[in-house]
Amino acid sequence: MNEKVEKFIDVLRKLNDQLPEIRDYFWLDIDRSSDTDRNRGIVFDSKFEKIKSLFSQTEKKVTAFLEESFYNPKEEALKEAMKKLKVEFPNFDDWNEEAKKALIEKYTNEILKSITKPIDDSFGFSRRKISSELNNLTILSETNEFSNEFLAFYNSLDLTPSTHNSQKYLVRKYLLENGYDPKLVNSIKGFTSKSKPTRLSVCFPDGTEINNHFSAGTLAETIKKIGVDKVVALNMACSNLPFVSKDKNMRGAFTVEDGYFVNTNSSTVMKKRQLEEISQRLNLDLKIDIVDR
Repeated sequence: MNEKVEKFIDVLRKLNDQLPEIRDYFWLDIDRSSDTDRNRGIVFDSKFEKIKSLFSQTEKKVTAFLEESFYNPKEEALKEAMKKLKVEFPNFDDWNEEAKKALIEKYTNEILKSITKPIDDSFGFSRRKISSELNNLTILSETNEFSNEFLAFYNSLDLTPSTHNSQKYLVRKYLLENGYDPKLVNSIKGFTSKSKPTRLSVCFPDGTEINNHFSAGTLAETIKKIGVDKVVALNMACSNLPFVSKDKNMRGAFTVEDGYFVNTNSSTVMKKRQLEEISQRLNLDLKIDIVDR
């Protein structure tokens, strides 16, 4: 995780922990023998508890959002690997660079496997993640109907019956709570049929458009135009495997160029989000849409 983000989270937590001190300072000026003062303190306590509760809830939500947004499994695994190596081998720093590099890679990969979960098309959906996942989607089209992007995402969720714990129920609940037309939301209740086939369309600021018949092709061509080395340097992952690598045997491998392959074992929605992440991290200002095939 970014060091500045870690410091910000630490400060936020310390502020939350220090809030009770404000109450203590206030009560230092209260004359407990005075009914008027005591009543003033009681009123303050009531307001203080409400504010403290609101701040604590906000702190937890902001912290969870930042930790989830900036969490880098590979980076965390590397840190953990270095700690472990230095404990197990006190003279590790004195080893030759080649031996150190090989062991660091081995330990990092082992730890990475234990702390990461495969990414599936449902994005590991949960109540806590609903808002952050759906906020990244264009939910309505210009005609105020559900967009192809949203329907592709909705259809990628599990087919669990419509219970209060099912993924699709949680999505509908989110939509209703955020003011979407109840009739429109209810129209997709129990909806399990496949939507129209879709594909990706990518437009670069220089006017270049890439829109292959299949999303995998668009993804590969876009990465090629951006520069495969730049994308590899981002250390992205897909389904618990490198996003771009020279492993042609990985599931969903699709040729990019120069012996590199992109992992296409994901839905069109996920591919769109992968390209959006690349665009954001490399400041490319790409326009990425999901359109009918």
